Amino acid sequence: MQLYRADVKIGRSEIGPYKTHVLAKEELTAAEIMVLRFIHGDDSVVNVKRTRMDKRAHAAEWDRLEKLYASDKGNPAVSVFGPAGASRLPVDLPEAAPEEVEEKAKA
Repeated sequence: MQLYRADVKIGRSEIGPYKTHVLAKEELTAAEIMVLRFIHGDDSVVNVKRTRMDKRAHAAEWDRLEKLYASDKGNPAVSVFGPAGASRLPVDLPEAAPEEVEEKAKA
């Protein structure tokens, strides 16, 4: 699976000078980005950059997403992709920027 680095905008507060909190996240999979967008909104994951490939198994990624994001309100991964094992998880996001390694090589 392709891994990414991105900024995740969480919470939407109109109090104070900031309207959102932004977390820099590393080692995100395409499936995790889709789950975060489902939870926080379509515009919540920005500045997405490819970082490296990982040979993570789909079943292992399902388990990881369930542990991270499932709550007493349900499992957002199931809402996005259907029941675990019913379909393969996405391995790439076509809209992501190229790897930073390539950008540094050009400089």
